This record gives sequence, structure tokens and C-alpha cells, in this order.
Amino acid sequence: TPDGSPRARNGGNKAAVALHTDLWELDSGNWRVTHQFGAGLELEAGHRSTAGRRISRLHLPSASLRSLEQLRSMFSRPESIAWDVAATSDNSVFSTLLEHMGTSISAENKVE
Repeated sequence: TPDGSPRARNGGNKAAVALHTDLWELDSGNWRVTHQFGAGLELEAGHRSTAGRRISRLHLPSASLRSLEQLRSMFSRPESIAWDVAATSDNSVFSTLLEHMGTSISAENKVE
């Protein structure tokens, strides 16, 4: 709008809701924000440039906010967590985790 205030999509006077998500990762024993999602974009925070400075990169998201919300809801289901995964590669770890989550969803759908 000309005055800089957001408007609802239907043209009303209500302000649009801004949705923002921070993705935290455990890095060397410390939690830090590594990605931020908002306004349809993803900000990768804290990358090192060739000169050693910390820079951030803005781009279209590699994962949708909806998929991150679904992943978060999966972690609230105890049966979707895999403990002591005996795997030798990232691919086998992810395959095992997805298998546990798929089993959890199948069991939940049978109950409904």
C-alpha cells in the first residue's frame, strides 16, 4: 500500500498475517539459527565467504513451510522417532527415519 501498511488479500483493512519460521541446528554444542523462512523466501544464515566473513544468502525455499510444519508434527508422535539407528551413511539414516515415520502414519490412518 502507499503508506507501507500490509492489507489483507481480499482488499479489506485488516493487516495481513506475517508468517515467519526459524530453523535451529545444533552446531558444535551450540544451537543457532541456520535458516529463516518468511514472505515466501528462505534466508540461509551464517555461511562463511571465501574471505572468512559470515554472509547470508536469500533464495526461494528448498522446503515449504507446510512441509516443515508436517515434520514438526511427526516428532510429536513417539513411534516416529528412531533410536540407535545402525547405519553407515546419511542415506541409510534418512531411509530408516522415513520408514519409521511412514509406519507411524499408516498406524494412525488405520485407527481413524
